[in-house]
Amino acid sequence: MSLAKSHERPTKNNVLLSLPDEEYERIRGHLELVNLEHGQVLHEPEEPIREVYFLNDALISILSLS
Repeated sequence: MSLAKSHERPTKNNVLLSLPDEEYERIRGHLELVNLEHGQVLHEPEEPIREVYFLNDALISILSLS
């Protein structure tokens, strides 16, 4: 992947930027830019995972209660 191509991608996420062009094009139509709120729950235990988040500039923590 050329550096010029990576700049055409509307992301700062290194995982998405490192994908080969062909792989990125396969998922591009499924990507959506969203804003997350502080304290927002992204996934509840025992629920199916319906979304995957590729962060641009954020921190997400995992909380596990035993």
